[in-house]
Amino acid sequence: MFPKTELTRTPAGFDNLRVFDPRREAQTFGLHDADRRRGGCQILLASGSVQFLETPLWSSISKLSFKPKHVLINRAALTEEDSFVTLHNFGNAICPYRIWNAKVFRMAFEELGYSLVDVWAAPEFSCYIPFHANKGIRPFSGLYFRDQR
Repeated sequence: MFPKTELTRTPAGFDNLRVFDPRREAQTFGLHDADRRRGGCQILLASGSVQFLETPLWSSISKLSFKPKHVLINRAALTEEDSFVTLHNFGNAICPYRIWNAKVFRMAFEELGYSLVDVWAAPEFSCYIPFHANKGIRPFSGLYFRDQR
């Protein structure tokens, strides 16, 4: 089961991303949307997390009043094949794990007005899928997007 996410607006005008993990209490991450003098947060960093989100990161970003100028994504499980979901074994827990098609992933950010500035390999991370060795991901990827608006 993916952790559930919910984007909410506080009375003071803050956008908050709440992450509901069935094993823990809900955690709230402020996206600093209320600071309108600076136009919201400037940098969003997601490292090793996009494959665990039920709602795609670009979908959450699209709902923000002020989108971050820079989006840095590191340790993303991307493939040239079709997107799919597998299971990630933490040892004492197992959860869904989404592998994104690299082109679909990039195009989703481009549709929001971002351009791809840089791509890199994260060779320290890989994904082995038992009984489906051809579906494994090695290495993971990093991407830097800049808002062109």
